[in-house]
Amino acid sequence: MNCRNNKLEEYAMCLLLMTTGIRNSELRALRYRHIDFEHSTIHIEEGQKTNIGTVFMPDVLKLTLKNYTSKSAFQQRLRSCNDYLFTLNCKNQLNIDALKKRIVELTRESGIQRKVTPHTFRYTTAKLMQISGS
Repeated sequence: MNCRNNKLEEYAMCLLLMTTGIRNSELRALRYRHIDFEHSTIHIEEGQKTNIGTVFMPDVLKLTLKNYTSKSAFQQRLRSCNDYLFTLNCKNQLNIDALKKRIVELTRESGIQRKVTPHTFRYTTAKLMQISGS
């Protein structure tokens, strides 16, 4: 069984990091049940330095997550009682090393020369919010 949606999964993961500014530990602990499509929010319950909170989902993220979670590979994972949004090997929670490796691979494929880490997304989100006056 190929349980990963590959590019769609990676796009959803990067878009989520970029548009919400959540920490990598919060991303790795994120479960399907934490997503509220009706109210366009994500409930953050676990992660380093995390108090329970809620983040807003922009429309593009909401559509991407709906698309990603509707795919048969993701639905198979849900039926097997694994509701982590992103996984290491279809069964286990994504760990920090695997997340870093995926990001390095994506930046290399994209031709980005700078070093990009999961925390780079958080910095970028904060900078974009500062620029926009949010």
